[in-house]
Amino acid sequence: MSKHASKPYNPAIANAFYLAGFIESWGRGIEKMEGKKKIGALAAELVADGDSIFIDSSSTCLCFPQALRKNLESDVLTNSFLIARALSKNENMRVECIGGRYNFKHNSVFGEDACSYIQKRVGNYAFISASGIDMVHGVTNYTGNDVSVKIEFHKRFRATVLLMDHIKINLT
Repeated sequence: MSKHASKPYNPAIANAFYLAGFIESWGRGIEKMEGKKKIGALAAELVADGDSIFIDSSSTCLCFPQALRKNLESDVLTNSFLIARALSKNENMRVECIGGRYNFKHNSVFGEDACSYIQKRVGNYAFISASGIDMVHGVTNYTGNDVSVKIEFHKRFRATVLLMDHIKINLT
């Protein structure tokens, strides 16, 4: 994709896509989303009928449900209202949102109540995202709000799958 000026044709729609997480930054949103769709497709290959999964709130994780098989029968727990809405179109999916403190920017929930809710659950896969990863600090996050939610899911699910693109390597 060649470099170009970032001037959306319809700024109102572009802003709605930005707030929904479909575009992370002006100028690279489409390029980044193609990579995120590939990550989502690879992760979707792990999920089988009957699996119980958690899907985190992020733009990369938002690409994951779109790649799941259309007739997949699965239990899904999420802290993202966007992901819950996308998955609820499939009648075979049993989608459950955790409760907690609402975050407008991410359109999802976090906090102590969310963690308490998660502690009552177990499952096969926790699909989570992060702000960065490096050899010294490991997996990192910009905000502390959602770290506790990610940790709780990591503890209670058999496998944790980190969904992030190459741009986040060596970021702390």
